[in-house]
Amino acid sequence: MLNSYASKELSDIEERLKHNVCNASVVSKHDNLLWVNIKHTERVNLDCTLLFTEDYPHSALIVQLKSKTLSEELLQGLVKVLDNNCKQYLAQYQVVPQMKFLSEYLADNRFCCCFDEFQKIKREICSDYVELKPKQKKGVALFKITCRGHQSVLKLTIPVNYPSAPVAIDIKEFQSTLPQYLTSPILNQAVEEARKCVEPPA
Repeated sequence: MLNSYASKELSDIEERLKHNVCNASVVSKHDNLLWVNIKHTERVNLDCTLLFTEDYPHSALIVQLKSKTLSEELLQGLVKVLDNNCKQYLAQYQVVPQMKFLSEYLADNRFCCCFDEFQKIKREICSDYVELKPKQKKGVALFKITCRGHQSVLKLTIPVNYPSAPVAIDIKEFQSTLPQYLTSPILNQAVEEARKCVEPPA
């Protein structure tokens, strides 16, 4: 059962979420449970189950996250981040601050949409010869490749609506000690492969 504090918080939660949290909406509420959806893109789309404990708000709101599109490992990490963030809101309303924090986190961390891919790159590609430097807020990944005395730096930009749109390969900012007649065909092929990932064959 909800205590009076939680009941009061939920009485106008739809309006307060609508005006304070971008891309969030109340799906349903029942007894001590609240369901909220946060959707930035088709890919960055998750459902939040919020459980009010008996001594809420003196104890933290319990949050569970589910998504058909985002990595389970990412969701587990987000829950830990939310649990830590909630400590500063004990004895206060917690729903709007937590949902606002989560929505802003998803917006600021562009690589949430391709978390699994980056984890695989780190495991299978990064090495003493291949270094990855991610810049989350800009959605940019810099790859530094060093081999046999040569060095290349490649810049990839992850679009907001990835994977519906392809990664952008910045040919102009590509740097390499290898001659252009070797690197140009490789870069052009990379751009073509990215295009084919999102466009149907002609």
